[in-house]
Amino acid sequence: MDECTLTVSGKQRKWKEGECLLFNDAFPHGVTHAGKEGDSSRCVLIVDLWHPDISLQERNSIDYIFSPVNR
Repeated sequence: MDECTLTVSGKQRKWKEGECLLFNDAFPHGVTHAGKEGDSSRCVLIVDLWHPDISLQERNSIDYIFSPVNR
């Protein structure tokens, strides 16, 4: 797993087998994998949370804008 690196806001972290990495994707981020194709796999779980300062009206507007029905 040394071949897989997550960079968030210029800070690099290595994946360790059996462990998780948690980061805020509001910051510039990227992943590099220098190993051979098929060497390993990764699973990504995305959890969206509302910022506590967003009002109910703003939430409703965001929900409307990004609703699949409105695309």
